[in-house]
Amino acid sequence: MKYESLGLLHELFTKQALKTPDRIAVHAVDDREVTFKELNDWTDILATALQNRGVLPNTPVGLYLEKGIEFVITYIAALKSGGAYLLIDSSYPKHLVKAILEDAKPNVVVTVPETTAILEESGARNIIILDKVWQERLAAENESRPKPKSPDVHLDCMAYIVYSSGTTGKPKGIMCPHRGAVFSYTWRHEAYPYQDDDREACNIFFTWELLRPLLKGITLYPIPNNVIFDMPIVTNLLEKNNITRMLVTPSLLETIINTSNIDLQKAFQSFRQIWFCGEVVTTALLGNCMKLFPTIRFINLYSVSECHDVAAGDLTEMYEKDKDTLMSRKFCPVGQLLPGVEVVILNDEMIPQSIGLPGEIYVGGPTLALGYLNNPKAQAAKFIKRPDTVPSKIGDRLYRTGDWGYVLADGSLEICGRCDSMVKIRGYSIEVQAVENAFKSLSCVRNSVVLVRGEEGEDKYLIAYIVLDIVITKKDIRQKLKRKLPFYMIPSFIVILEKIPILEASGKLDTKALPPLDRQTVGEDSDGKPKTPTETSLARIWSQVLSISDIDIEESFFDMGGHSLLAAQLLNKVREEYKVNVSVKELFTFPTVQGFAKLIDSKFGVAALDDTDTDVPVLDLPAEVEKHDQRSIIIDMQLRAFWRTFHYGHHFQSGRILLTGATGFLGAFILRELLLSTKMFVYCLIRDQSDMSLEDRLHKTLITYGIITASESRPTEEQQRCSELLKGRVRLIKGSYLLKFANFAFFENPNFAASPRPNQLR
Repeated sequence: MKYESLGLLHELFTKQALKTPDRIAVHAVDDREVTFKELNDWTDILATALQNRGVLPNTPVGLYLEKGIEFVITYIAALKSGGAYLLIDSSYPKHLVKAILEDAKPNVVVTVPETTAILEESGARNIIILDKVWQERLAAENESRPKPKSPDVHLDCMAYIVYSSGTTGKPKGIMCPHRGAVFSYTWRHEAYPYQDDDREACNIFFTWELLRPLLKGITLYPIPNNVIFDMPIVTNLLEKNNITRMLVTPSLLETIINTSNIDLQKAFQSFRQIWFCGEVVTTALLGNCMKLFPTIRFINLYSVSECHDVAAGDLTEMYEKDKDTLMSRKFCPVGQLLPGVEVVILNDEMIPQSIGLPGEIYVGGPTLALGYLNNPKAQAAKFIKRPDTVPSKIGDRLYRTGDWGYVLADGSLEICGRCDSMVKIRGYSIEVQAVENAFKSLSCVRNSVVLVRGEEGEDKYLIAYIVLDIVITKKDIRQKLKRKLPFYMIPSFIVILEKIPILEASGKLDTKALPPLDRQTVGEDSDGKPKTPTETSLARIWSQVLSISDIDIEESFFDMGGHSLLAAQLLNKVREEYKVNVSVKELFTFPTVQGFAKLIDSKFGVAALDDTDTDVPVLDLPAEVEKHDQRSIIIDMQLRAFWRTFHYGHHFQSGRILLTGATGFLGAFILRELLLSTKMFVYCLIRDQSDMSLEDRLHKTLITYGIITASESRPTEEQQRCSELLKGRVRLIKGSYLLKFANFAFFENPNFAASPRPNQLR
């Protein structure tokens, strides 16, 4: 794929703006519009002003703005100035905003009048405010100064810095060059080209996505954070603006589908493509989408902040080609690696794994980030020099993703889970250790453990088990955490214990001894009971949505385990109950039953709101890009015909079968399927090793892949069944013994093609 001669990100935009000057570039939610010519001119003005304030190549320009026209202008202007845009997430508490400013030290920060005070309090210097007359003011200022020189920038210069969760609670600044974005955009433009009348809406992963349509002259429709999770409003916007493409998290689309009183056919009537990213895609969701929207193409994207786009799969094509095989899985495949992106699977000894064998995923090639800003320790751990065991074609640098997976013979990538404590919840990458450290930093907390609960593709959440040093309410603990963590990292539930259970033999946490979460008895404190009829009714709705019986009317919906997707369900029930229009923004403003009751009463003229009723949190709901926890196994597609026979009742049901390679990945799962799906006796041919018996070798393999469990572990129902069937229907044969009397030519087939010759087995 030729991309290096195309230009830098801002150069690609300028070329397109000159081709389509009068076409609408950005259409805002308030119906403001800007043409490509206006956007090009305005970004030139701001870029010159940035240069006049000292912005140079590889220096950051802070961006503290809501998703909209001003965001797009600043984004492009920062690149034109030769610098790199630095996204300062508006959802961060003030101390984190301050920490990012101190870490990145941006020469300039761009914002709007409404958020200037927050930046000033956080120590920002050299603030440019985009007010109603900023173009005229900055143009006049530029005229009074010598014209700055064109910046000397190339593909490997820094284009942007984004911060992600860090294990200490301090976010890590990821420095990304132009190269990775130009490469990824070029691939997507070629693989899934735009039509001339396409219209793309964007909110999730806005930082990565906004330039992609603009580089091809396609109108961008930014969706602000206070709209994206208000399902009636967002679907109305999609319908009203005839949107044809959008990238979403699977959970967002599922929430839209499950929201009542929405005409889905009208909302999505103009759609041509929907891209999934940020979470696993369940086959149940895909099946539902294919029934509801048969004319829309669904694409699954695996992308990581530190190495941009890695793999993508056309789920519609997979569904249409082999629906039965795809729908027999729980999760959809990630898809093929992008051409030019290199992936190697390594085990703990840094040895490359063969096709089909799992290990940690390392990425090389043109999409890698430059590294972490001012964080050499994290950079050395994650961006490593290519081991000598890895072929040089992979590249000299590798990024250690922390994802566990394997590559199939057709070049597609499968994700099995995470190797570290990073998790993804509703599109947010969360470092669990950072949450634990935040608890332990509180003087009132003696010890803490934070766990993730909920299956992939379902409602995942954090639960914290803590031991206190003093008497304090959970409500007060959450207030303290809000000053240390972004809202999405605060656990949905807090359970107070007398002590954290520890295994005496190992000194490690005994997770099995932790009490299970009982949502019905996890109520916060004894006060906060409903007093008015409206409060009583709303408390009942709160209880239904959150699955909690004891609702504190003074506690925030989001502090009781609520999140933006549950908020959509809540608002839908409130609308049905009261026949009144309420928005997500109002729920953020009045997040308690008490406050929301006053809001409802005010809409009916029963009560009046005053300034003391509002407590408006600064919230942003961006979602980072990184696929994980896809716990699903698929056999190489060349074996599909054989594998599918297990799903029918007329093949391989009785008799005897000789199985080779049972101590390898493929053979282990074939053995599992034979045990669970047939009544056959299985003879396993296993090579003899002096240090381990045949039985021990087979058991070690099956335990490694989770088919059975070790004796001290509690098995699932399926694992228990496999263990029992293993004893009665499997016989082990030494490879050397069989081949002494067998005609080797009879066995010389694909199963033996890679095996040693008989004399090597002796």
